[in-house]
Amino acid sequence: GAVPPLAVRCLAQLSTMRLGSFDSSTGALARRIMALLRECPKANVQLSQDCLKLLNNLLKRHAAFTPTDAQFRFIISFAFGDLEGDHREEQRSTTFSLMRAVFAR
Repeated sequence: GAVPPLAVRCLAQLSTMRLGSFDSSTGALARRIMALLRECPKANVQLSQDCLKLLNNLLKRHAAFTPTDAQFRFIISFAFGDLEGDHREEQRSTTFSLMRAVFAR
């Protein structure tokens, strides 16, 4: 349905703010985002791009978000698996922004 993509887009926007509710629930949110990503066929699907933007914001702006090694491995393999594929500029931008956030950790 249309609810998960819209909800993820809204959460991605809200995650740019310093909201205490994000810091206290980043683990549960990350698990749900990872589950959504596992359902996406490719990293260039709009839902997956929105999920990656949300993960990027969590990594950059919420120090309480500490992904497990398995989550880091999944993010890297999912987002960076096809860097040379035919992606739009926005998708490349999201991927490289996420890469910088992962390396910063």
